[in-house]
This record gives sequence, structure tokens and C-alpha cells, in this order.
Amino acid sequence: MVQEEGMSLSDKLDKTLNLLEGDKKSKKGTKGDFKLPFGVQFGAKSKVKKNHCIVQTIDDNGSINFKLLPIENNMIHLKDKGTYHLATADYILRYKQYPFIIQPTFDSEPYNIRKEFNEADKEGRLTTWQKYYINVMNLSLLKPKMQMSGKIIFLIIIGVIIAIGFIMSRV
Repeated sequence: MVQEEGMSLSDKLDKTLNLLEGDKKSKKGTKGDFKLPFGVQFGAKSKVKKNHCIVQTIDDNGSINFKLLPIENNMIHLKDKGTYHLATADYILRYKQYPFIIQPTFDSEPYNIRKEFNEADKEGRLTTWQKYYINVMNLSLLKPKMQMSGKIIFLIIIGVIIAIGFIMSRV
């Protein structure tokens, strides 16, 4: 960055702040928040009110598709596969303000968060204690600071008084 000689300090600061704000604005879009495909996102707000939900289908080969489907009699109908799948309240997740279902096409039941949580709890795979263990490990790596005892502080004060008395006697 080339600095100009005639600029005041406040002008240089304003110029630097404008450059930093420009960097933040340019990085804002590149961060990469997940966005639904346009076909699903278009008209989703009005259809959600009409008992629709966003369905993420996972095919046999692992490919993923997003669809906006109606819920009828606690079921969703995948027309391309010709199958019906459960869509009760236990299986409905939330993505932003939209109801969301993760549905493997080869299974009649969608992904169930409660079932997965219970399995992880039984097998000891929950991440709730990770933060605690990481903090304990970090604290054990830190060396405790040496604290000055009362005797050392008392000796320093006595030393300062003697030094002042010695300097005053010479004057």
C-alpha cells in the first residue's frame, strides 16, 4: 500500500477502514451458506402453508435430490419412484423456517433424529463431553504461574525502605 504524504492521520484511517469494509463485503457472498436449489426454493413459502415440506431424497447410488412435496395422510409420495413414505412429526426436521425430511428412497421410514441420538447415547458417541475434555487438556498443558508469597513481598518492601533511607542519609 502506497502512503500519500499530504494525507492526515484521520484520512488514512478512514481509507483503511473503507478497504477493510470492502473486503468484508466481498467475502460475504463467498462464504458458502447452503442454499436450496431454485426449483425448490421458488414458491416454498406459500406451499409450506399448504401442508408441503422440503424432501431430500437419497437414491440407491448415493445421489441426492431436493423436492417440495405435499404431505397427505402423514405420507409423502415420490412419483418418480412410485413409493409412499412416512411423514409424521417424528421425522420432520427444520431447515431455516421450512419443514424438512431426509428420505432414503430404499427405506419406508425417513431419517429419525431421535433414534440416531439414542443409538449414539447407548454407544457412547455423543459429542456433549468433547468441549469439557478439550478444556481439561488445554488447562493441563498450561503451566501454573509462580505466585509470590507474602514473605517475598514483605522483603521487597523492607528493601525499598532501606534503599530510600540510604539515599536520604547521603543527601
